[in-house]
This record gives sequence, structure tokens and C-alpha cells, in this order.
Amino acid sequence: MYVNGTSLVMILFLGNFVAAQDYIRFQDPAKGERETDCEIVSDSPKGARIRLRSVKEPVEIDAGNIVYLLGRVPGKSLSQIREPLAREELSRREGTEADKIAQLRLAVSGAEENLARTLGTQGSRGWALFLVRLKARLAESEPEQIDQTLALLTREKGNLEAGWTELPALLLLSNLQQVKGDNEGAQRTLGQLSERPGLSLESRERAYLARARILLRLRKLSEVSALMPRIADPANKAIIQTALVLSQGQPLPGLDATLKPAIAKATDPGLQAMGANLLGEWYLASNRKEDAFWEFLRVETLFSEDRAEEARALFHLTALFDSVRNDPVRAGACRDKLKKPYFSGTEYQARLK
Repeated sequence: MYVNGTSLVMILFLGNFVAAQDYIRFQDPAKGERETDCEIVSDSPKGARIRLRSVKEPVEIDAGNIVYLLGRVPGKSLSQIREPLAREELSRREGTEADKIAQLRLAVSGAEENLARTLGTQGSRGWALFLVRLKARLAESEPEQIDQTLALLTREKGNLEAGWTELPALLLLSNLQQVKGDNEGAQRTLGQLSERPGLSLESRERAYLARARILLRLRKLSEVSALMPRIADPANKAIIQTALVLSQGQPLPGLDATLKPAIAKATDPGLQAMGANLLGEWYLASNRKEDAFWEFLRVETLFSEDRAEEARALFHLTALFDSVRNDPVRAGACRDKLKKPYFSGTEYQARLK
């Protein structure tokens, strides 16, 4: 049967596809970050198989490349589905602390409703992870949220560890353990994650890198050395190797020639933060304060995923915004941020005078 030259079967197919309206934001190796509506076909710890509107065959997205994958919500349009995400984005823009927290709370409320409406579906995993991330951000200002976030991770454990959310959920668990001061527990979580079956090689390497950063801070250098053969990417390996050599007290002349290209090519934001901090401190030791300032600012604005590395950058920016940029207001803002409970227990909050 045809209606205005179009088969009724095709109309029904398109109608169902549009109604699906799962939503994804992901890192496309060829095109950079992309976001679009989609249909979730299947998912696993390795990643998700989705159908895009303009692509004939379903495509595979590695778990480490998924920023958000939010499932359809019965009775809601795509714009309504995206509302909690829009609130989260508003909370990152300029505004008072109270304004940011208010937007985060609205995002939490929307995400909780959407999670409740999608329970039992593949798409609920994305909502559960999004909600955990929102609560973790609230914990930066409200420490009592940490235990609530950990409780939510425990409640949703079976759901989160059944699909593409396994990697980001356990990475987030490790971060929260560090916030609680349990660095040993955090590195054990990452060790267990790296041995989980079903992960892609890229996801497994990300777990190795996150664990290596903690081990370096714990000065368990022999364990870092034992991890080195498992790290495949040359840029990632170069940053870890540089950090390892410096931790052993050995000088590295011409360190910038190694670190600059490695930071640009590294696959993990936390590792890029470590590399930029190492480079910034090398510039400081060489009395190149302007160059050091820009490296620490990159950590704060681009690579702030690792709490300890962000604290390290903020510590240096409290001095450099004043001495290099003649901007005591921004210097004070960095100091105030570093004093937050979120950074409690970090070496660099303790060093702040």
C-alpha cells in the first residue's frame, strides 16, 4: 500500500525509528565529538551497537568513547529527554555557586525521573550513570553527597556492570574512593577492572593508566614498572615513563621534547593532566613561568578529570595568576576552589598556605 508515493511500511518504520529517540554523545575518531538521536541495538562492556539515522548499518561505539548514551523515556520527546543534560551544561557556565548547584539539583531531579521510567531497559544504564555523575559533581560542594553517590552505585551495580557503563562506573567508583581517602581501595578497583572479561583493548588500557597514576602518587614504583609492558599506546607510555623516572629522582633534560607530543596524542584525559603538570613544573624549575602558567591552565580547563592532578594545577595557578597574569581575583578563585571539601586529602590542598 502506498500513501502519496511512499509505502505504508516505510512510514511505519520511520515513525518507529523517530519515536525511539535514544540519544548519544560520543567521540568519533574521525570527526571529533558528535551528538545525535539514535536507536540502541545492543550493548556490552566493550561498548554499544547503535543505529544512526543517516547510516544504513548499525555502528559499534567503544565504551571509552561514549560521553552519554541516554535511553528513550516513555511519553517524552527528545528535547524533554535532553532537559537534564541541558541543566547539567548550564551548571558549568559562569554563575554563582548557588546558581550552579540549583541547576545541578534540577538535573538530578530530571535524571531520577527518567531512570525510574526506563528501569528494565538497556537505556536505563545511561540514565543511572548520568545520575551518579551528577551526584558526584554535587559532592564537590556538598561532601554528604559522596556517601549517597556510593550508595547509588551499589544500588545500580547489576545494571551498570551489565553493559557499556561498566568502564565509566568503575572509574567513577575509584575516583570516589580516592575522595574518601581510600587510595589503596581505588587502585584495587582499577586492578579488578583491568582484568574484567569483555573490555576492549582501549578500555583495558584506560584502567591500567588510571591505576598507574594512583600507584605513582602512592610511590609504588615497582608496581608501576610492572604495568609498563601492558600499556600499548606510545604516547601514554611516554608520559608514565617520564613520571616514573622523575619519581625516582633522575633528571630529564629536554623533557618538553618528549612530553609535548605525548600530551597531544595521549588517549586519556587524566594522563594528559599528569603530563601537562609535569611539563608545567619543569618550566617552573627552568624559570619559564609564562609557559608553566599555560600548562597548568590546560589542566584546569581541559583535563580536569583526575582530582589529584586538578588540585596540583590549582595549587600552582594560585601563585601564577597573580605573578604572571596580574590577576589576583582569579588567583583567589583558584585558592577557594582548592579549599573545597572535594579536594580534601590531596597533597596540594595540604600544601596550600
